[in-house]
Amino acid sequence: RIRSLCREKQTQNKPNRQSPLKCLVFSSIRRMLNLIGSALIHTLGRDAVAEHWGLFKENELNKFVNGEVTEWKCHKCKAINDITDSSCREPFVNVKLISPEGYETQAVVRKSDLEGHFVGRVLHVGQEVSWWHINQLKRGEILHIKTCRTRKRLESLRRRKVECSVLLLGKDGSHGLDLSMVSHVFFVDKIWDPALESQVIARAWRMGSPHRGKEIVVEHLLLRGTLEEYVHALPMEMNLDAQNTYGNLNMKNLVVRNLKFIRDLNPSVAFPPSVGHH
Repeated sequence: RIRSLCREKQTQNKPNRQSPLKCLVFSSIRRMLNLIGSALIHTLGRDAVAEHWGLFKENELNKFVNGEVTEWKCHKCKAINDITDSSCREPFVNVKLISPEGYETQAVVRKSDLEGHFVGRVLHVGQEVSWWHINQLKRGEILHIKTCRTRKRLESLRRRKVECSVLLLGKDGSHGLDLSMVSHVFFVDKIWDPALESQVIARAWRMGSPHRGKEIVVEHLLLRGTLEEYVHALPMEMNLDAQNTYGNLNMKNLVVRNLKFIRDLNPSVAFPPSVGHH
């Protein structure tokens, strides 16, 4: 959905657009945001995606809001680093490859070149990985993980403008942020707390927003034909009924108890075998 919006924006070619495309992608599951971010970065490029978590919150937010990044280039490995880094943080892995003939060789690969890479991905020795090299998919086993660690040089600092269209946001960014430039809000998993959902939407629907008086598109992305689609169609009042039936709900067991409540209402609904055994 986000890819199609970005392509549509690029094909419009209207120099006098009132506001650029700004998409907010929210999930309470960090791994979900990692996977989505990885797919978007591979499709749209690193400049188009900002990730609001960890040590780089302020810089990533500035990238999304003002379209500006400050970075420096390592003179040794040529990697681009954030302004907050005092030394190059580009990770490399030493990989053992085994050829079909049984010969063992070693190669040094950037972590970002590995298949399925996303910011925050944790690798470990002995893990099997794959990457593309000259139009050929290579596979191997990690022997060693290292970081470049070359010291930052002041003359290597540079500031440039980027067109950032997507901000990945977790629960830690659902309060206090002014994202009044956002035009689209996407929820990629079920938000059981209506107050949290309202807070996320309120990041974009604020006084002074350039979209105030127009519409801000809010979409819930669901997997068709799955339990997720059935649960999303339930009225919000059912959460309160479930709470009255099963007592106070906390975020750890909220989903399981809601599913148990649905099963009690409609025993014909099919659930995964693991649900009901918690």
